[in-house]
Amino acid sequence: MERHMSIYFHQQEEETESSTTFSLSRMSDVSNPTSQTTQSINLNSRRMSVLPKQPTSSLNESLSENVQRLEKDPNDPYALTDVGYIYAMMGLTDLALAHMTQALDIDPENVHALQNRGDLFHNVDRYNEALNDFNKVLQVDSENAKALASRGAVYSVLNQHENALKDLTKAIEIDDTDYFAFHIRGEVYYKLEYYDEAIDDLTKAVHGEPTNVQAYNQLGDVFRAQNHYDSALKCYNKSLSFQPENIPALTERGNVYRRLKQYENALADLDLILEIQPENLSALHHRSEVFRLLHPLNLKPYDVFALRTRGQIYYINDKYGEALADFNRAISIEPHNAFALRIRGRLYYLLERYEDALNDLNKALELKPNNGFALRTRGKVYYALNRYEEALTDLNVALKITPKNASVLRSRSRIYYLTNRLEKALIDIDNALSIEPVHITAILNRAEINQSLGRFIILLIAKVLALEPENKLALRNRGEVYRLMGQYQSALSDLNKVIEVDPYNTFALSNRGEVCRMLGLYQDSIKDLTKVLALEPNNDFALRIRGAAYRMCGMHQEALQDLNTAHEMDPKNAFVLRIRGNIYRVQGNYPEALSDLTSSLRYEPDDAFALCTRGRVYQSMNRFNDALADYDQTLKRDPHNTFALRCRGNIFYLLGKYEEALNDLDKSLQLDPDNVWTLCYRGEVNHALGYHDKALKDFNKSLSTNTAQWFPLASRGALYRSMERYEDALSDFERVLSCHPEDDFDQSYQNKALKNRAGIYAALGKLDDALADLDRAMETSEDVDGLIERATVYRNKKEFEKALKDLEKVLKIEPKNRTANRLNEEVRYLMNDAQNDY
Repeated sequence: MERHMSIYFHQQEEETESSTTFSLSRMSDVSNPTSQTTQSINLNSRRMSVLPKQPTSSLNESLSENVQRLEKDPNDPYALTDVGYIYAMMGLTDLALAHMTQALDIDPENVHALQNRGDLFHNVDRYNEALNDFNKVLQVDSENAKALASRGAVYSVLNQHENALKDLTKAIEIDDTDYFAFHIRGEVYYKLEYYDEAIDDLTKAVHGEPTNVQAYNQLGDVFRAQNHYDSALKCYNKSLSFQPENIPALTERGNVYRRLKQYENALADLDLILEIQPENLSALHHRSEVFRLLHPLNLKPYDVFALRTRGQIYYINDKYGEALADFNRAISIEPHNAFALRIRGRLYYLLERYEDALNDLNKALELKPNNGFALRTRGKVYYALNRYEEALTDLNVALKITPKNASVLRSRSRIYYLTNRLEKALIDIDNALSIEPVHITAILNRAEINQSLGRFIILLIAKVLALEPENKLALRNRGEVYRLMGQYQSALSDLNKVIEVDPYNTFALSNRGEVCRMLGLYQDSIKDLTKVLALEPNNDFALRIRGAAYRMCGMHQEALQDLNTAHEMDPKNAFVLRIRGNIYRVQGNYPEALSDLTSSLRYEPDDAFALCTRGRVYQSMNRFNDALADYDQTLKRDPHNTFALRCRGNIFYLLGKYEEALNDLDKSLQLDPDNVWTLCYRGEVNHALGYHDKALKDFNKSLSTNTAQWFPLASRGALYRSMERYEDALSDFERVLSCHPEDDFDQSYQNKALKNRAGIYAALGKLDDALADLDRAMETSEDVDGLIERATVYRNKKEFEKALKDLEKVLKIEPKNRTANRLNEEVRYLMNDAQNDY
């Protein structure tokens, strides 16, 4: 593991050695005339960057220009996208995502922002979010080759090979110079063992991008799988000519040499891997195997190879004393063993025995003058001894051998900084961050360099991401960035630290209140926001968020009071309108709900929550076509919106379109398998279709986490009634009716339970009990089904006048209702027959 010399630098390096890296690999043309830097970023970490190098000074200037654009217009989506792109180039992924997300909140169809954010999501393994962004690009522009190729790459990672091939093939049909698409499709073909197709695609990829080492590696793997070893070796050699310390290429080339029984060559590759990664246990194991194949008769209990191998195992496990003993013995047997001298020199460096380290490393470099590992280590030793010019000499040579070694770039940057060569220091640290973007030490060092150069904007950005617990401003700003990114626990951690030091910091309290709301900690949210409003009564953000938190606690009057005040301050705030509209919906105030939700959509036309909530209002008003239009619009923008799929599925069920309902509900459950509402809706559809076992399975699953849910209980009870399992049905209905309904929706399912229980009572001959349940259900809503049920009970009780009165109400609503007409004729016949008997 590479280590720095100064104590502070050394500690930070240890913490972040395994940081994720990415490379920026593709650019797209800028379509908006006001945008000068908007570019598409492909962040597939397996690819080398093909972007031209951009000097740090150029990035700083671009950032300053675009920050000025945002100062003039904070809601300029193109400026936000440009700033996000620059942050990505600087390795500030969180800030890049935050700005691109803000741009998309303003302009949801901003293709450049969607493409860039999708590629960033891919890079940080947030594949579903990446797919969502690429889907949106393709909804706007179905022929966008870059989005197709990027989505294909995500499908490849997810092993959805058919989808990947479909997208990548279409991308290539649109743009046959998209070598990234050829590369990824070649990978997919290789996974599927379509070797000829893989060779064809990967060959095109390396012809188009002659320095693409990953494509050469992959092509070599295909040839190796076909036992075409000579061709495989050519590919690995080509890859290593561009990147000599390419571990995958060295590993596979070593494997090919083993297959060809060229054990000396295989051993050389494995030795090189272990010089680059001394802790590589796999290479250590394979080297032991190859050595035994090469020298089957020469192994002794204490030969040099065995000592080296055991010494490295000790070294990997931080047992430096035991490792040193083995290397001392190995070198006493072979004083000119360069490998053993290099590793012992490294051990001396780690043990801070710098003179001994120099002695070994000097000898090793006399034997092999261009060994990068020895040069890097000796450079670090010189650095520790404050012999900066000698350190620079070694590090310069090491970087000629491996130009993209981030650790060496960081070390050289530090020396340049300490010797006041700030521009050179900045170039090196910037290059290091282009290789390992989230390396905290490098970010902090870049902040220090920029501070010395008077570039305070970059300093602030870097400090937001650096770990500086004593810096309130940094913690506060980082907490807000985490909140915007949806990383709520991280945001909470930072904001708690600020508030511990400064309990009345309204900015931090407001942000923590919103974080608590998003985490479902509604009482904590209300507590924080109440503090803010005591200090700043007109803080519209706090009013909005507290109103939303009150709503989630069922405190509707308090919520409305906050939201009404916030609305007076900002009548066009879509958030306030949609939250208030939802409260009106729950209260059954549908006209006001429609007014607010429609106004909200005037300002944010594609907001899924507002569209779906308005759809539910329309549904409650039996305006099913209007509801469907809202759900359709939501799903056009976001085909994977589980809430919209669930609601539309329920509408289809109410309209008797059972197959369409099942299609939507199945899709919703694929994305959210345990959603109680969706399971119940699908259960009701299966019940209607007569699939009782499937329906029962859905209802039972929905009740597996919470057996007190009235909605699935009412639906399961109705199913038990159809199955003539009356005792089970009555048990479910009893539990439903023991609950207190909070809104019209709850009441509708209590009424469902009452009407179904009445049906069971009627079947059991308990007509008075049946009538009592139906009367209770009719108190809140006289619907057609309930009126027919009650008319039937009246008929059986021979109370014909009451039966006819209920049927008259039904036929005014639905004159052609067959059941009501048939029952009406039957009741009149029975009434006449009874009169005649009298």
